[in-house]
Amino acid sequence: MNGARIGPAEVLAVAGGLVSGGFAAFAYYTDGLRILAHAFVLWIVLVVAVSSRASPGRAYWRTVAALVPAVLAFYFGKKIAYGVKYSGMPYLLDTGTVVLWCVLGFAAGLLGLVFRHIGTDTRAGVFATAAAVGLLLADAVREGGRQDPVTLTVATVLGIGVVLWLGVGSLRKLGLVVALAVPCAVVSTLLVALPDVFEALL
Repeated sequence: MNGARIGPAEVLAVAGGLVSGGFAAFAYYTDGLRILAHAFVLWIVLVVAVSSRASPGRAYWRTVAALVPAVLAFYFGKKIAYGVKYSGMPYLLDTGTVVLWCVLGFAAGLLGLVFRHIGTDTRAGVFATAAAVGLLLADAVREGGRQDPVTLTVATVLGIGVVLWLGVGSLRKLGLVVALAVPCAVVSTLLVALPDVFEALL
């Protein structure tokens, strides 16, 4: 990890990935929560939390260390939950899909390089905070047509709250973030759609 030792923050990143992935697998088979297995809100907030104010190397690898375990916990958790819910029924784990999302987890490490500026008193900090908020908004719009809209709305509002809590230290900065969030959301619309495009190509 860029020559740095693995510390508590890296361990927490892995743990956060495992917990969020396991929760999403549970949500997949739970009425009222299913949307959280499809939306990216859990993982956007996770990336913000593990990369904020970190060095470039740590931000990247903490993001990967969170997202790859999240992918594995989600797909293997789905298999376990399916076996519990539908005992005796066969379940085929799509290895190609799992590998694809693990690869996307490494690619998403680039988000960590952006979000690491969240919480810093710089222009980059303002932009990174707005980018995270915009990504959450774009994801909410992408998933808006699915079931459980109340759950999605609550999760998105809470996610935005976490981002603003970590990234905004003044009313002036909040105003700048709000002003930039909408154009960031427009750009992010393409970004949140890309994983579905890649998955459809499999």
